Amino acid sequence: MPYNTKEKLKEYRQRPETKKYHAKKQKKYRQKYPRKVYETNKRWTEKNKDKVKEYQERAKQRPNYEKYHREYREKNRELLNMKNREARKQGKLKECDARHCSKRRQLEWNKLWFNPFSEEEKIVWHHIDNKYVVALPKDLHMMYYGKNHRENMQVFIEQIYGELYI
Repeated sequence: MPYNTKEKLKEYRQRPETKKYHAKKQKKYRQKYPRKVYETNKRWTEKNKDKVKEYQERAKQRPNYEKYHREYREKNRELLNMKNREARKQGKLKECDARHCSKRRQLEWNKLWFNPFSEEEKIVWHHIDNKYVVALPKDLHMMYYGKNHRENMQVFIEQIYGELYI
């Protein structure tokens, strides 16, 4: 009987100690090179959109899919709430929420510039058109809501960003 390396390799990979060893190595690599892993995953996802969509559909068809996620959220409610509170304090979710709302309104989300204001200043991202957003102080942004919101804010945006905007 000939020596079959494919079968031996498959058997080796299925051993629990091998799985643990490789999981540790992978975790270390992901922690050491997070940007590289992110870029690689992003390229793969862009290249294999059909596979990703197919996988998502299959996952939703699995038995107990909704039940599992509901149970997980119930079990870990405190942890998830704590993480959300921390993220909100750091301001990470504000931008995420704003992007989500802009998608719902069918607006694109492309920053023209990074936030030029200090960390203490509360800001909101204002759509200057259906494609681009700029950072504005929250107090100023809330002064002029209404039908002509974009036109009213135009003057202030030109004053703040000056020649960059024109």
